[in-house]
Amino acid sequence: MTSTKLDIRRLVARFGGQSELYRRLTSRGVALSAKAIEKWIERDNIPSARLVQLFELAIAEGHPIDLNTFMLRPN
Repeated sequence: MTSTKLDIRRLVARFGGQSELYRRLTSRGVALSAKAIEKWIERDNIPSARLVQLFELAIAEGHPIDLNTFMLRPN
């Protein structure tokens, strides 16, 4: 069985890149370091609690995201 993964780089880029995403999250009171976002990309994984915060950010900004857009599906 193969698993479906998220394109983490593309998802972060959707928010304007690492620095911009950090700025936008922290301006909403989310406590995290800029290095944390870098680690998401390095590990190719976003913790589920942080993923929820990304959903909330996108909704708050009036541009909800659809995770299907960021899915990497095996060929």
